[in-house]
Amino acid sequence: IMERAATAPAGSAGLIFLPYLYGERAPVWDAAAKGVFVGISPVHTKAHFIRAVLEGISFSLLQIVKAIEETGETVHTIYANGGFIQSPLWLRIMTDILNKKVRVSYAGDASAMGAIFIAMQFLGHIKGWEEVKNFVKTDEEFNPDPQSHQCYLDNYVIYEHLYEKLKDDFKQIDSIQTKS
Repeated sequence: IMERAATAPAGSAGLIFLPYLYGERAPVWDAAAKGVFVGISPVHTKAHFIRAVLEGISFSLLQIVKAIEETGETVHTIYANGGFIQSPLWLRIMTDILNKKVRVSYAGDASAMGAIFIAMQFLGHIKGWEEVKNFVKTDEEFNPDPQSHQCYLDNYVIYEHLYEKLKDDFKQIDSIQTKS
């Protein structure tokens, strides 16, 4: 699947995917949100659809990063772990969309470690999040490509407004699906 996705260009020739198959948590917070492909045309192949899914999920992560940065925090580096890191293509797409350095750790139990780091800070065993770096082993690092990032921005501008345009329709669809 990833090999096929790699044959489609960055930006999936204008095909955009909202990845809300199970509703959406951050930053939308709407259980009725739905998955949507927008911009479908005859030029799109299976490869475009697959790549648009990867890009859509990465756009959702970009929304979260932007929400964090709106609080005054600056995100310089993303630490990645989990099943998706088995795909260099997906890591490349995410890195270029986020326009942030991505450090990959192949160590297991990232969620458990995150909970431990939160507890360590709460208990005063670490003073700040910067100290977490001392505990995280980086196996691989991806740096963003500014040209690719620029390419993705055209789709992202549309992506970030789609939910607002469709949220009332999602609620209506949700009520229809509930009746079925």
